[in-house]
Amino acid sequence: RQASYKKDAASGLYFPSVDFEGRYTRIDEPIELDLNDIRTVMIKLFAAVDGVNVSSSVPDFKMTVQEETFYKSNVNFTWPIYTGGKISAINNAANAKIIESKENTRRVNATLISELVKRYYGVRLAKDVVEVRQQVLESMEEHLKHAKRMQESGMIALSEKLHAEVTWSEAEREFKKAVRTLQITQAALNSLLASNEEIVPVSAMFILNSIEPLDSFQEHAEFSNPTLNQIAMKRKQADDAYDIEKSDFYPTVYLFGKRELHTEDLTALEPEWAVGIGFRYNLFSGFSSRSNMKAAQQLQAQLGFLEHDAQIKINTLVEKRYNELMLSLEQFEATKTSLKFADEYVRVRNKAFTAGMTTSIDVVDAQLALSRVKIERLNAAYQFDVALAQLLEASGNSEQFETYRNHNNSQELLQ
Repeated sequence: RQASYKKDAASGLYFPSVDFEGRYTRIDEPIELDLNDIRTVMIKLFAAVDGVNVSSSVPDFKMTVQEETFYKSNVNFTWPIYTGGKISAINNAANAKIIESKENTRRVNATLISELVKRYYGVRLAKDVVEVRQQVLESMEEHLKHAKRMQESGMIALSEKLHAEVTWSEAEREFKKAVRTLQITQAALNSLLASNEEIVPVSAMFILNSIEPLDSFQEHAEFSNPTLNQIAMKRKQADDAYDIEKSDFYPTVYLFGKRELHTEDLTALEPEWAVGIGFRYNLFSGFSSRSNMKAAQQLQAQLGFLEHDAQIKINTLVEKRYNELMLSLEQFEATKTSLKFADEYVRVRNKAFTAGMTTSIDVVDAQLALSRVKIERLNAAYQFDVALAQLLEASGNSEQFETYRNHNNSQELLQ
């Protein structure tokens, strides 16, 4: 909005300037025009020719041109009709500034979307980890009960029961740690959304079965990345700044007009109104105009290098984000087989322990292995969602995050 108002101000340069001026003045003494010397000569000439005194019939040759106090008010009109391209360059720069501001807004929005995804799914991840830790704790509690009964009946040694107690204690500690982590991530999400009430995420983490190739994101970034567009608009403003400085080498042509509103105090030499056309051309300004133009040229070159450098860095950033996304997807896919194996391994070990065919250590290891796979799977999904948001941010496409989440090839990760 600020840039838009600046553009409106620049557009005003195309229109004439009309201003009202009023002055009350007091001078040291009235300004008078005294031509009585001419009157005296005339009287003498008439007297020499006619022999009569004509002084009484010749008026006084002294008049007051300006009283010692006077008031003036007038309306002035000025309209530049040629400025060497300065006004159009100022307006072009103002237009570029609006686009730059819009791109800056897009950049901030994209950053906030990525941060929201990170914190929102951070809470979701923390909740799911709490559930996993709670499942482990409940399993360890159940296993500890079995171990106590079996130790009392002499089926296992005391050391195995003690091992079960230690693992239950560790499971309880990990559960409490997960709860505390959830509270921290919840506070971070509430802070981002400026909410005093607890925000409860209702959308599960998700995975896309397929994603577009890297080239499509890099091509999109070339035209839509807000940082690149900001720099492009800054370079456009630098071009306009050069045109503004160059306009100093051309004359300014303008129309002008003036109308006196208070005519009572006008002197005989002052008109009631006047209109005309004028021009102004600077012949020498201490080489400042040429130096300013050269400085503008250097700014153009600087922004040209900056734009080229930013294009390379954004292209590299998109590639980095894309590889992080694919890595998360690969890690998630790798946990599918591991999860099935770990789940079956727990079932077999529990059954064998009940039958007295294996030790408590084997059961605990199986349970912990299953929990690790589940948490790895959750972390991979979380990293995927965050990487997707950051990839869309880098490619200038953050507003499409919900479209990807609701895509028909996406699958929600239900814990």
